[in-house]
Amino acid sequence: MKKAIYIAAFIASVGSANAQIAAGMVAASLVNNSIVAPDVNLKAAFNNNVGEISWNALEQIKVRRYELEKSADGENFSYITAVAGSNNSYHIADANVLESRNYYRIRIVDAEGNSIYSRITLLDARTSANEIKVLPTQLNQQLFIWVPVNTTISKAVIADASGRTVIGNAAVRNTTNLSSIETAGLPAGLYNINLQTSKGEVIKLKFNKQP
Repeated sequence: MKKAIYIAAFIASVGSANAQIAAGMVAASLVNNSIVAPDVNLKAAFNNNVGEISWNALEQIKVRRYELEKSADGENFSYITAVAGSNNSYHIADANVLESRNYYRIRIVDAEGNSIYSRITLLDARTSANEIKVLPTQLNQQLFIWVPVNTTISKAVIADASGRTVIGNAAVRNTTNLSSIETAGLPAGLYNINLQTSKGEVIKLKFNKQP
């Protein structure tokens, strides 16, 4: 008798899931009796210290709205904002990027109010010393330094090839992901630059000053 009840409950659960999909809950498929998240090509990238979140429309159903959610651990998500389902592609800027991992997902709500979540995408904002680069390494007037999100250069010391300090506290201008240092007054030659970031990291780089 119990076996019959379990079988009936299993059939009912599978039937319910199929009914939700048929009703337009989401263009998803059943694998091992589980609903698979739809692929909306969700992407996250840095641009000018802002998280740029983008995805494509889910065309198989009529979408009422897309809700963007974010998490620090990939499990506990919070609502950020929502956009109406009326375009072919979508773009949202997240100005409050966490200084570690940022997990994003889309809650897709159809015309009937049913919903399902997209796959999760990751944006990692953790600073790594090897991510900081001199651009370009050969220059004549101004030195540009690329830094990761939420990072600035707090101090810069420039030394010549012999190790003699030529600028003990260079003036640094921090803008978005680029910091710049005036080098017009330096003679041509090879230089070392020691950088200290706002996160306490110390990075040693080289650049070649042209005439």
